[in-house]
Amino acid sequence: MKYNKKDLTGQQFGRLQVLKEAPSRTYARGWTAAMWLCRCLCGSEKAVRAMDLHRGSATSCGCYQRENARKQQTVHGKTGTPEHHLWTAARDRH
Repeated sequence: MKYNKKDLTGQQFGRLQVLKEAPSRTYARGWTAAMWLCRCLCGSEKAVRAMDLHRGSATSCGCYQRENARKQQTVHGKTGTPEHHLWTAARDRH
């Protein structure tokens, strides 16, 4: 079935900016997906399915997920400060 492919060049989807069309990807079951080469705000480039751009399920190269995971692992960010040294010393005395 033929369809009219919309040109996404120059459009912004989250952190991804579409640069140009990439070669289509054919999957094992025989269906083909239109792909677009995108540049993320962090500078990396990634080929992304057009469907994922339209749905909003692709909004970065993966850098946002890494940044978010790093923030969630940080408990308070005060490790190494003079206040933290005093608190750990007081805690260890008990």
